[in-house]
Amino acid sequence: IAGMASLQRFMTLLDGFAEVLACAREHGWDGPRVTSTLGPVLRFRICDALRFAIAHQERHMLQIERTLEQVTGSQAA
Repeated sequence: IAGMASLQRFMTLLDGFAEVLACAREHGWDGPRVTSTLGPVLRFRICDALRFAIAHQERHMLQIERTLEQVTGSQAA
């Protein structure tokens, strides 16, 4: 069940990412500012929000790769 909760959180994050992409398509890179998940104090241009989200997802993908390597390696032993 914990795995399903993590997957649901990831899917929610991807939905938010899609919303930012749609906003960028409609308004351009310098369109409305995006509020940070840390609160309304931090607001980013759309292009900066996308850069941050992409870097964040790359880090998660690397974590997944490392985890899969460990699981596969431990099963092969």
